[in-house]
Amino acid sequence: MFLSKIILIRSILKTKKPKGVIVWDFDGVLFNTKRLVRDHEKIFSEHRVVPAELRLAVALLKKSGEPFSIARLMRILRKNRVLFFEKPIRRALYRNLLKYQYVSSETEKTLHHLRRLGFIHIILSFGSAPFQYRKIKAGCGKKFLEHFTEVLITKKPKHIFLKRVLRKYPALPLFFIDDKEEHIALVRKHIPQISALHYKKGWSVKKVARLVFAKTREYD
Repeated sequence: MFLSKIILIRSILKTKKPKGVIVWDFDGVLFNTKRLVRDHEKIFSEHRVVPAELRLAVALLKKSGEPFSIARLMRILRKNRVLFFEKPIRRALYRNLLKYQYVSSETEKTLHHLRRLGFIHIILSFGSAPFQYRKIKAGCGKKFLEHFTEVLITKKPKHIFLKRVLRKYPALPLFFIDDKEEHIALVRKHIPQISALHYKKGWSVKKVARLVFAKTREYD
């Protein structure tokens, strides 16, 4: 069954005329997921789960089509007869999220700059709502959520929600940023009026901002 959860709705400041709407993917675009994966492997290995066992469990979870969560990962590890103690690992994972910030200072500055110029930021993330919410609240710094008017965690295809965003802001340029080709392809197929930008390896949020500025000028 498809489930979705809005974890933030913030009113837009009326003092600034909106210039456009940017809908951001979270993992791999705003959030340094690769570093988190490395940190997870280190923490699990410190608690007697070797990297090969962890990677196999992650691969099986991906193959299932279910969004990633620590609970699902641990269920697969148990099914594979991997011995570990759950509570110490969970505590270590949470402490790690609090210790490190997985959003770069450049990303923070660019989001702030775009917001000051009048762009509305929305996060649209595919995943498990509790797990994503914990990452956003604990691993992104105290002021990260201030950039966004809405944060939506979903298991549905993303283009379904982008249609809703388009209806809400029909007069504004709308941009969708994602690092997964399948999400970009569906948006381009079903909602061609949205500018869908595929966030590729080596890209930065600063580069996205430059592309958004160039596209916005076409609407002026």
